[in-house]
Amino acid sequence: MPGRVNSGVRKYLYAVVPDPEPLAGECHGLNGSPVYAIGGGRAALVVSDINGARIRPDRANLAAHHRVLRWLAAQSDVLPMSFGLVADDGPAARRLLARNARPLTAQLRRVSGRVEMGVRITWDVPNFYEHLVAAHPPLGAARDRVFSDGREPTRDEKIELGQLFEQTVARERTACEGRVSGILSTCCHEIKTGKVRSEKEIANLACLIDRGSQQAFESAVLRAASLFNASYAFEFTGPWPPHNFVEINLST
Repeated sequence: MPGRVNSGVRKYLYAVVPDPEPLAGECHGLNGSPVYAIGGGRAALVVSDINGARIRPDRANLAAHHRVLRWLAAQSDVLPMSFGLVADDGPAARRLLARNARPLTAQLRRVSGRVEMGVRITWDVPNFYEHLVAAHPPLGAARDRVFSDGREPTRDEKIELGQLFEQTVARERTACEGRVSGILSTCCHEIKTGKVRSEKEIANLACLIDRGSQQAFESAVLRAASLFNASYAFEFTGPWPPHNFVEINLST
C-alpha cells in the first residue's frame, strides 16, 4: 500500500485496519486516487486524497468505495465505514484516530480473523398468495368463506382476511429463520437478522464467520436448504467486510 501522505488535502475515509499491519498490492478508490493508510498506534485509517466539497453517492463512487472494502477484507481485519465520510486533512485524520483509539481497537479484536457472509431465503413460486393458501388450509378456508356465493366481501371481512394472511406469513418466516439459523450457528460466531425487502423474501441473514471457514459455511447453507422443498430458494453471498457487526460512532 502506498505510504505517501499529502497532509494538506482532504481525506476520504474507507475503513479502519490494524496498524502497522502491511497490506499487499495497490488499490485505487474514488476518482482513481491511490489508497493508503494513516497510522495512529494500534489502528490505522485507510484513506485516499479527495478534491471538491461534495461526494456524490453515484454508481461510480459507491462502486469504488465497496471495491476498496472488499480488497481490504480479502487480506486484513477491517472495520468498514459508511459511504461519504471525509477528514479535513491528514492531521485531522490522525486526531480522529487518537480520540477513538479504544473503541476502534476493541472492535478490531471482536472481528479479528472474521468476515461477513449473507444468506437470503425467498419463496420461489409464481403466485405467492395461492402458494400460502394451498400450504395453510385455515387460510384457504377463510378465503373461501369470505368470497362464498360470489358476493362482495365487507370491509371488515377483507381486513380480517388480510390480517390472517400477514400472520401466516410472519409465522412462516419465523419458523424458517429459526431452522436455518440453528444449522448455520454451528459455523458462525454471530448471526444477525436484517429486514425483508419484498413480500416473497423470507429471511435476510448476516453471518460472522472465520475467514478460513467459508467452505464449511457453504456446506451448512446446503444442509439447511435440504430441509425445504423446491418452493424455497437459498442464496448466499460474500465474503464481505463485517458491516453488520461493527458500529463506528466517531468522536470528533
